[in-house]
Amino acid sequence: MILLLAALEVSLSRRRLGTAVIASVARPAWADTSWAAGVYRDPNHPNGERRITVDGDVAKVVGVDDVGDKPWTLAARVTDDAITLQLQDGAVQPPDGVTIESIDEGPLARTFRGSFEPPNAILWPDGNRWTKK
Repeated sequence: MILLLAALEVSLSRRRLGTAVIASVARPAWADTSWAAGVYRDPNHPNGERRITVDGDVAKVVGVDDVGDKPWTLAARVTDDAITLQLQDGAVQPPDGVTIESIDEGPLARTFRGSFEPPNAILWPDGNRWTKK
């Protein structure tokens, strides 16, 4: 690591070196949002599924609680370690842990934030844990 930094210092200006070092420290290996994309099992709905699609930091969650149920859809935002669902009236029953916040400086909305649990799960504030199929 020291040799690498020394080589960078020789070839880059001090300002560019600082930027390069900060960028490598600030972003973990899985810093992109693709970790969230996939099909998940929800233990509260063993016959259903949760399908998350991701485009940059914008996500869509389509869920079915049981075989034959009508699917519901929620908009979401994804970071390198969390997903925030924007709850809509009538789409799903609000779980424990719902907060009120603004997403992208928009109007206040009910949200539900889950944390990435490597390597393949999302842990929700109500204790539920979705795992990728």
